[in-house]
Amino acid sequence: MKLMYTFLLVILVTACSKEAKKQEIAVCPEPTTLTWLTAKKAEYGSCTCLIGARQGIYQNQPVIEIYLFDPLCDGFNAVYKADGSLWFISSEAIYADYTANVKEQKIIWTCSGGDQ
Repeated sequence: MKLMYTFLLVILVTACSKEAKKQEIAVCPEPTTLTWLTAKKAEYGSCTCLIGARQGIYQNQPVIEIYLFDPLCDGFNAVYKADGSLWFISSEAIYADYTANVKEQKIIWTCSGGDQ
């Protein structure tokens, strides 16, 4: 009987730890639901310089990066949290770690191509 209780306890602990790991996975919100991103698109929509937006996961948090890809313009890239708060820019040391470790990154908008 002790063996059966031990076995059930092990199964319960294993199942709980797997469930906890599943809940830690970040999910990117739909770009169309982010009102701050819609405002950024309008701000940069004139395409004076070629600008885009990429969505990804960094440090298990959904992020949006506004990036400059125009060789004729000088500037910096900015990484925002999903709520629209600025996290860091490309001139900061953390940006190198970001570029090496960002996951599931995809382009969601460019000023020259509209919504992707």
